Amino acid sequence: MSAASRISIFLEMMSAERGASQNTLEAYERDLVRFDEFLSGGRKDLASVEVSDIRNYLADLTSEGLSARTQARHLSSLKQFYLFLMEEGIRQDNPVAEIGTPRMAQSLPKFLSVKDTDALLQTAQKDQTDEGLRLCSLIELLYATGMRVSELVSLKVSQTQRDPRILTVMGKGNKERLVPLSPQAREALDRYLLIRDNFLPNLERDKR
Repeated sequence: MSAASRISIFLEMMSAERGASQNTLEAYERDLVRFDEFLSGGRKDLASVEVSDIRNYLADLTSEGLSARTQARHLSSLKQFYLFLMEEGIRQDNPVAEIGTPRMAQSLPKFLSVKDTDALLQTAQKDQTDEGLRLCSLIELLYATGMRVSELVSLKVSQTQRDPRILTVMGKGNKERLVPLSPQAREALDRYLLIRDNFLPNLERDKR
């Protein structure tokens, strides 16, 4: 059976049995056709490749400047294809199984400069509407404490009213920790607490 026929049957299976989207099917087809073209240079059949062929292919992708993420996608396509050949009894093994996923480069976290942060705070402080006071409080708290956004949005009023200089924050694993609160952040928080009820649904206001 030709490589084109095997790829076509594989794509039909991925569509009918796995519900793969059209975009996914097109990606599989592109990757497999490219791999078959690579193999054809060595006159090797798509169904009889060895681990060394996969490694040589990845090296070829690297030499072309493709990213680790793109290489990982190609590898995933090949893995699914050879799993299919195993299920069909065409192969007894999956040559991709022994090959690790290309290591992705870790992107550095993005952060605001001091200048940008000051500009953000100054802009928020100019808005004296209820929404502006709330936004200013959120920014001041994040800036002063280093809390995660998830910790800030889950902060309870009771956690803000124990010690005016400290917040009790519930972090990962439901572990509490104390974080210092700057005078500016405390002032912004107190201003927001005065108008906090304006953001509560009427039902919750009635319960207070």
